[in-house]
Amino acid sequence: MMKLSTMKKVVDTLTQDWKSPLADQIIENWYHDPDSLVYFRSSANFVFRFQENGQLRYLRFNSMDERSLEETQNEMKILCFLNERNPDIVKPILSQNSRYVEIVKAETDDYIAVVFEGYDGKMYEIEDLSDDHFYRWGQTLGKLHHTMDQIPQALVAKRITWKDHLDFAKQQMPKGDLAFIKEIEQIEKWAESTAAKTGLIHYDFELDNLHWYPDTIKMFDFDDSAVYWYGADIAYALRDLFHGKIDTEHPQYKRFMSGYLCEFEVDENLNHDLQMFMKLHALYAYPRILRSLDYEIKEDSPDWIKGLTGKMTNYAEGLRKSIGMLR
Repeated sequence: MMKLSTMKKVVDTLTQDWKSPLADQIIENWYHDPDSLVYFRSSANFVFRFQENGQLRYLRFNSMDERSLEETQNEMKILCFLNERNPDIVKPILSQNSRYVEIVKAETDDYIAVVFEGYDGKMYEIEDLSDDHFYRWGQTLGKLHHTMDQIPQALVAKRITWKDHLDFAKQQMPKGDLAFIKEIEQIEKWAESTAAKTGLIHYDFELDNLHWYPDTIKMFDFDDSAVYWYGADIAYALRDLFHGKIDTEHPQYKRFMSGYLCEFEVDENLNHDLQMFMKLHALYAYPRILRSLDYEIKEDSPDWIKGLTGKMTNYAEGLRKSIGMLR
């Protein structure tokens, strides 16, 4: 999640019909159908939908304070490598300047922008999934890990790692929070001893980043991909199923794993390590949310930012509680 102050700068540019002069300035770097660009969502990035010769595309951009140029360029190189081997992975689109990444200097900020091919497959909520859906979901992640395991080390070496996430948590954690410090020390001790296999993972393989078709699943949003344990991707994908409490006997977890194991192997201690993966996720997410809550709510603040601040505050409290619950 980006800082709320950054989000407000762009949301304030939106018109009643979800257009934005700022986004219009950015999209000029890519071929597009006139007047087709509309706002889609904001979270870690700003996302707009548009058409190019009638084909759906997504414009994604973010402030340079949120993500570096080098990190985004590396992401595009990884996506190009993956896309050559797996056509179900989202495809980046070159700009008119034959670049995958463009920097746009605007009045509000300097932005890093990319464009992706769009898909119109079906999206699901977790309660809508059948046993077959869980199998296909796990199988798709297993295929992705099989492909990611072949990425050249020179590309992987430039990605953020779990160590970077822990360092961020240490830097951002509330001063004097001894319980938080204790949990980080526990994770570090476990990480030094585990033999779980590491590699590049998606990090956010949840349902909102998947589009389903009868014969395949299209995969999106690789911007948070990081060097972790492969098992962590399983834990993070299924966190809405677990609701903070790992249940390896859950029939839908078993169905997911049946699909996954058809494509990629797992470590023998996976079921034990799931708890530690979830705790690390919470330890990293909690200070990220606190960092995002940088906008001071005033009486005349827009309703959307008041509501989002409330949701994020509640989410942070839930994460803080879950850190102690995940044992």
